[in-house]
Amino acid sequence: WFLWGWKLFASLYWFSMFVANLATLQDIHRYWIFLTNWGVGACVFSYIKYIINNHDIISISDVPLQWFHKFLWILQIVATDASLIITILYWALLTPNFSVFSINNHAINFVIMFIDFFIVAIPTRLLHFIYVSLFALVYIVFSLILHGSGYESAIYPVLNWSTNPGISAGISVGAVIVAPPIVHGLYWCVFQLRTFLGKKANPSQSRTTMASHPLGIS
Repeated sequence: WFLWGWKLFASLYWFSMFVANLATLQDIHRYWIFLTNWGVGACVFSYIKYIINNHDIISISDVPLQWFHKFLWILQIVATDASLIITILYWALLTPNFSVFSINNHAINFVIMFIDFFIVAIPTRLLHFIYVSLFALVYIVFSLILHGSGYESAIYPVLNWSTNPGISAGISVGAVIVAPPIVHGLYWCVFQLRTFLGKKANPSQSRTTMASHPLGIS
């Protein structure tokens, strides 16, 4: 009951905050130019996994994953890792805004995704940081397209291709090459702890499912 209660709470929370945030925007057409909102979008859409009956999804060692399982797995990795990276970048490099939606997008998002990561049995593979790097790379290319088209060069003070191309390039390299393996490595360590605790709680558990045990055995 705890796991299903969490699924319901987290899903309703994300979708309601997402819709409420969009409803309060004056320049909604600019919403998707910000990395924060890409991360929020990944978090929201990652909860599609709860539409599926995860108890029947997989035993990874027995049954091949379907394409939508793989897609949701990648989406979960990106959403979880990006929530921490975006939170760190925001509080370290930008001037904090303490509005409700800003706190949600730059703090609560990480808390919810971390709790979800710890209690839902989605496996973590060390080399899967590449998906987070690709996510960051796509955003950087997107920002360059905005700059080249003349639409927007200064998405953030530290990502301003017009006046600070050197700093922007450095931030981009860090976001694509440095941050993803470090953050994903931390989550991999948490995954190992989660697996250890799960096996201690239920030594007879042998199946690896995407979400079937509150301690996240995998």
